Amino acid sequence: MLLQVGGVRCEILVTWVMLGCGDPSWGPPVPMADPDLWRAWTGADPFGEQGDRYCDPLAWGPADFGSERVFDVWTQQCAWVTVGQPTLVELGRRDQLHVTLFHDPLTGPADAEARVGLALAGEIVWEEAVPIPSDSQFLLADLELKRRYPAGTELLFHIDNHGSNSYHLILVGAAPRE
Repeated sequence: MLLQVGGVRCEILVTWVMLGCGDPSWGPPVPMADPDLWRAWTGADPFGEQGDRYCDPLAWGPADFGSERVFDVWTQQCAWVTVGQPTLVELGRRDQLHVTLFHDPLTGPADAEARVGLALAGEIVWEEAVPIPSDSQFLLADLELKRRYPAGTELLFHIDNHGSNSYHLILVGAAPRE
């Protein structure tokens, strides 16, 4: 590009830098929770109060789901549960939280609803209502985080449900923004 400034001709090289153009992309998710490390949560529960709903500690825990190690909850003996563990990896601002959960066919009182969710550092970051009854399905979520969470941040997983149902938390992962 040619430019004349006060009688002096200058040739300028213009370089365009494009920031934030196009769709963001993330790397593959790495596990940020271990199915064997979940423990009953005894602190303040961002999902509410359990009230008089009973949860047998034998109704949840790690299990094999095909070739995957997952975290299972069987709601016939556990209508409300919140479990926690420290995150295994750091999550950066604008990283993506990836959730894969599968539930078997949901049975129970007609027109009921189950609720599943995750919280980080006491703040609910994902929550989904699932109608009961319903067919089996995968629940998938990819959420862009709005702040940084260091490794060791308390991660909570919650289910409250009506009826005798099974849930399988397959992956809670962190995908770095590329």
